Amino acid sequence: MSMERAKIICVGVGGCGCNIITELSRLKVEAKTIAVNTDFAVLRRTSADILVHIGAHRRIDATRGAGGMPTIGAEIMEEEVDRVIENIDEDTDMVIGIAGMGGGTGTGGLPTLFRHLKTERPDTIRLAIVTLPFKAEGPLRKRNAEYGLRQIMQVSDAYIVFSNELLRRKHRFIALPEGFRMMNRIIADIVNQIVRIDEPGLMNIDFSDVRGILREGGLAFAGIGRDRRSLRLCLDKVFDCDYASVDITNAHSAVLVCEGMATKLKEEDITYIQDIFSAKYKIANIFMALRTRPAPQAPWLQLFTLVVGVKSNYIQSFLKGVV
Repeated sequence: MSMERAKIICVGVGGCGCNIITELSRLKVEAKTIAVNTDFAVLRRTSADILVHIGAHRRIDATRGAGGMPTIGAEIMEEEVDRVIENIDEDTDMVIGIAGMGGGTGTGGLPTLFRHLKTERPDTIRLAIVTLPFKAEGPLRKRNAEYGLRQIMQVSDAYIVFSNELLRRKHRFIALPEGFRMMNRIIADIVNQIVRIDEPGLMNIDFSDVRGILREGGLAFAGIGRDRRSLRLCLDKVFDCDYASVDITNAHSAVLVCEGMATKLKEEDITYIQDIFSAKYKIANIFMALRTRPAPQAPWLQLFTLVVGVKSNYIQSFLKGVV
């Protein structure tokens, strides 16, 4: 087993992507972060290792973005994709691309970037993490999101979807601004766990295994459960992170990372969790990691799950224009 950590780079494209990149900076995520936007006003407020302003040569509006048009976002990224890719190290193991579907820059730009990465960096895993709009954002943004998600599905190795509308249904009285902020925090938390996926512990996961399950893995689910009492209760909370109404039954593979104080990481709980994923959900390939943390650093227990090859009737209905 290799002791060298994987090199993962997080790239946020468009307004939503940039906002989540800023959240990653607040979490002090141990990965290189790149923010890409046509809207310079948003970009300059983004906290990232590298800022890339694209589309400044365009006459539409050199400072204010792609006008909410995915075709313009795609054209601009196509014209300037080399400027973005030159900031992605050639030995990068995985690029996590983050964008909101519905506008112009992220919806058109992230699929274009991934299409070029697929050709120019074929050994680099492309994991897309995208949001779908609130219903209140209107039919145009929904149609844009349908278009963008179809593109993402074609050019990503694996993709994770978060529906803002499902977040609104779960938190019925939340205002839209707070809904956006909540979703940004949820996604940043999950991205941080993915970046840490091969962090050393009592039991480790080799990134080569992660690479194998993500390669052409399709739709994936990632969730985090935390509790101060037991890992079993963490498992109950993992699916609180489900904002795509996924069905993980018969999924291809699952990564399970248990973390917390050594005295609370009980063997019977770990075995119980493995049995749930193998027997109840009928997942054949399960990779387990176990990490201990001193009590002052981790008074809680945590279970992080990444399940690859899941299904979602919600996403299928969304793409058909039903929801």
